[in-house]
Amino acid sequence: MKKLAALALSGAVISTAAFAANPPDGTITITATVVEACEWDQQTDTIQFDIDLIGTSYSGNTTGQLTFNCVKGTDGSITWTSANNGQLSNGSDTIDYNLTVNLSGSDPASNISSGHNFTDNDGSAGLETLTFTVTPDVVQAKNDNVPAGQYTDTITVSIDLNP
Repeated sequence: MKKLAALALSGAVISTAAFAANPPDGTITITATVVEACEWDQQTDTIQFDIDLIGTSYSGNTTGQLTFNCVKGTDGSITWTSANNGQLSNGSDTIDYNLTVNLSGSDPASNISSGHNFTDNDGSAGLETLTFTVTPDVVQAKNDNVPAGQYTDTITVSIDLNP
C-alpha cells in the first residue's frame, strides 16, 4: 500500500510539472532618431571699407564670415537676401556692388548662389564657413557723383533644412 501511495503521489507531482509552462518572453524595442539640425557658431559679422572716388579704388575689409555646424548627414539650403536689393544705400543715393559667397567645410565647397543645397559630411568634426566678399562698383559711384557719407546694406542669411 505504501508503494501504491508513493506511486500515486509521484504521479501527481509529475503530472503537475507536465502542465506548468513559462509565459512567452516580453520584448521592448528601443528606437532613437538623430534629427537633422544646424546651429550658428558665428551669426554676425561686419564688412567695413572706404571708397576713394578720386582714385576709383577701395580699401579695408571687404569680406565677412559666418560659421555654422550641422549634424553629420544634414541636408539643407542656404539663402540670403539684401535689404537694399544689392546696393549700398545712403538715403536715395546708392552704390552697386557684387557679392560673392563661398561655402567651405561642406559638400561641395565652392562659390555658391542663394538657394544653394548642401550636405554636411563631417558633422561636429568641423564648422561650415560662409565667406561673403563685397566688390563695390567704384566707377559707377564716381559716374553717379554720389556724395560723401556712409552707405549700408544688410544681408540676411537663412539655413533651411530639407525635409
